[in-house]
Amino acid sequence: MSEERPIILELDCATGIQTERPMTDEEYEHYQAMQERNAVQQAELQAQLEKEQADKASARAKLAALGLTDDEITAMVGAEPPEGETAIGASVSA
Repeated sequence: MSEERPIILELDCATGIQTERPMTDEEYEHYQAMQERNAVQQAELQAQLEKEQADKASARAKLAALGLTDDEITAMVGAEPPEGETAIGASVSA
């Protein structure tokens, strides 16, 4: 059984004819490589966001250990994002 390949939609602008066809071997290899690269980049971004979130939580805890109030910490470093979100609003799954 052969694998299901994504469909390419070709449009001939001169005639207006649309043609659907499966990806060629070369197109499919390129598509798979792009998918793999995107997965790696997404994992790296997720790890970076989680590290930043952990670093901020650690910094807040250290400031609190020095005796600063939550209001003073917030005045210095800004408000904490809602739980499960980063400062830019992207969800972070643990």
